[in-house]
Amino acid sequence: MDRVEPGDMENSYLWRKLEDTHKAAGGKGEKMPGTYGEPLTSQEIELFRAWIARGAAR
Repeated sequence: MDRVEPGDMENSYLWRKLEDTHKAAGGKGEKMPGTYGEPLTSQEIELFRAWIARGAAR
């Protein structure tokens, strides 16, 4: 699975780590935390979702 599959959340490992569904896709470890181990806010997660949905352009 690609780390980020532009426009496709279900096939983006980064998104799966943020949503804690990565293990179902064969991943390891824990849900991706934010800075200093604090959970990301819903607004921060939405930024990632929107970025991937728009094509994950640099």
